[in-house]
Amino acid sequence: IGVSGEGFTLKSELNDFAYRFNFKDDLNNQGALEVGKYHFALEEMGEKVDFSVANIKVNSSLEEAREQLWLKADYALKDVSFANGLEDFKLQTLLANLKLSGISSQKIKKLQKDYNALMLGTNGPSDEELIANFVGLINDGVKLDFGIALKELTGVLALQNISIDTTLEIAKNNYTDAQSPLAIVELLDISSKVKIHKNDRKTLEGLEVTIPEDFALGKAEGDFFVYDIAMKKGVISVNGKPIE
Repeated sequence: IGVSGEGFTLKSELNDFAYRFNFKDDLNNQGALEVGKYHFALEEMGEKVDFSVANIKVNSSLEEAREQLWLKADYALKDVSFANGLEDFKLQTLLANLKLSGISSQKIKKLQKDYNALMLGTNGPSDEELIANFVGLINDGVKLDFGIALKELTGVLALQNISIDTTLEIAKNNYTDAQSPLAIVELLDISSKVKIHKNDRKTLEGLEVTIPEDFALGKAEGDFFVYDIAMKKGVISVNGKPIE
């Protein structure tokens, strides 16, 4: 697609696009998206904006199995670039993934049914019932895994190789709505592994995103520094050392 006029030019080019979706019901479906090379260019009154990406892939699925919901999603972007003369950047690879499990499919269905009834105004549930539904989901616990990794970012911020893999879990518990919502924080069990290239550590130290003492807690592994971060019962630690 192209549009041009006096002092104005716009171009948008998409080489490939594919989308597939398999749907059984709201709790059982799969989707896949793939975008080939895409390029966007805009020039107006001498100012230019240019954006391109070589490939985008997204795969996601939601499945009801063993009376639980299982959610999975994967994202991948390759060779992304943006330039407007002020905030130019390039990124070789960005990967992300997400997994969610431990949620009762029956309780989700009941919550959805009650919510729909409330919206339609037909024999909607009481506030107490809705609260009980939410508390029941908290009592069952949940597990969330997500990760992100990037390679070769250049521009205003230059980074070589960083990855973050995190697990967030709430075990089965006896939380009640009589407790403060802050009590949920103490139920969280979070563990995260952050892997940073040694050159990226220098860059981040220069940006002062945290104090030098925190960076010093990293464990050297070849060309990388590794930070095993955990939060248990509200206490945060890095590589086994509690952080105040």
